[in-house]
Amino acid sequence: MWFFTADLHLNHKNIIKYCDRPFANKIEKNLIDMARKKIIPYSDIEISNETVESMNNCIMDSINSVVSTKDNLVIIGDFCHSSKKTREEEVQAFRSKINCQNIYFIMGNHDDRNIMKKYFTCYDQYIFNVNGQVIFTSHYPCRSWDKSF
Repeated sequence: MWFFTADLHLNHKNIIKYCDRPFANKIEKNLIDMARKKIIPYSDIEISNETVESMNNCIMDSINSVVSTKDNLVIIGDFCHSSKKTREEEVQAFRSKINCQNIYFIMGNHDDRNIMKKYFTCYDQYIFNVNGQVIFTSHYPCRSWDKSF
């Protein structure tokens, strides 16, 4: 089986508050609501490490509950968010938590090519043929591509 996902943004605190990911605790939710109402700036909100860890675990558990070791998983960009100093260790740690062996990675704007290619089969964009269905993948919007017509 083939599975596709995108923009995991593991370890990314700001993705929780700016994109309304459902992992914020009660206090964080109240602060995010206040920021939406322009009562406080988003920059005043600090998402806890526990909240980020909850998001990371939920994403990993969700992937592993659906995708088996022999399936094919395509991740379209923005795998994880980390400092340059810890990036490789974090990519390696998250990759090791995904049970699926066949992972294809489409590079995103938050990904380090030199690190990602050590742990994934990487492409800038790619056309997959899944049971006769042509699937174009890119992290970036495209108006046209090979076989788009």
